Amino acid sequence: MPAGRPTKYNSSVLDTANSYLEVYTRVIPSVEDLSIHLNVAMSTIHLWARTHPEFSGTLERIKKEQMLKVMDGGLMGDYNAAISKLVLHNHGYSDKTEVDSTSSDGTMSPVNKIELVAKDFAE
Repeated sequence: MPAGRPTKYNSSVLDTANSYLEVYTRVIPSVEDLSIHLNVAMSTIHLWARTHPEFSGTLERIKKEQMLKVMDGGLMGDYNAAISKLVLHNHGYSDKTEVDSTSSDGTMSPVNKIELVAKDFAE
């Protein structure tokens, strides 16, 4: 007999989680807000994601929607740039700065280049 409480996970929980993207009230959707919506701990959310593939798919949709809303909001100036950068970093994006300052005689002016590097989603 398994130790611990029986799981609260059932088809009703999955339905409620799947409808979350239609009813969330915060600026952007999040897995943390989903845990409040379902009235369960984050550890339970992560456990369900590991043990129920259909629930894991729901979390992926929430994360993708969050990333798209933040990307669009950041590009349009609706969201704070620093917060947008932080959220996008959590989705695998980063910025990279290269400085080319190889000219010792000053004939070449340094070129600064900022590049947005996307996460490899094939992982």
